[in-house]
Amino acid sequence: MQYDKKVRYDSKLDLIVLLDQVRYMATRARENELRAYGLTLIQAAVLRLLRDSADGATLQEISSVVTRETNSVSSLISRMQDKGLVKKQRTKQGNGIRVLITEKGKHVYNESVDRTLLSMLLSVLSDEEQKELYGLLQKLKGKASVLLEAQYKPPFLSL
Repeated sequence: MQYDKKVRYDSKLDLIVLLDQVRYMATRARENELRAYGLTLIQAAVLRLLRDSADGATLQEISSVVTRETNSVSSLISRMQDKGLVKKQRTKQGNGIRVLITEKGKHVYNESVDRTLLSMLLSVLSDEEQKELYGLLQKLKGKASVLLEAQYKPPFLSL
């Protein structure tokens, strides 16, 4: 079967399929990079969030950023704590827990951010195109979030 190199856009479905294909390939590449550090994508995302937050984050805040359910994040944080990447600390009011990155977590994250593969992937886009793509993907993420929260059901499913 001959691969057609022509750019084509026949439907919204083609766009979603293409978006999923790019996400899948980029994710696999990053997973391969992170595996050398014993990290998963979600763990790296949590470490990045905590590294950038002086006072850590609650499970709900982490859940919101990584778009996972709070109970899943709780299990994830426990596994990361077992690895020595994060620690839990009671809030000053004593009614909650904040998650903080440890020195080991900072070290592992900093070592893992060698983004040569991602830089190579994005090198086909100019800086302006990268910013535009980021903005467009943020728009799509926002709309998807609203639709998921509203438990949107397409009209053809309400038969």
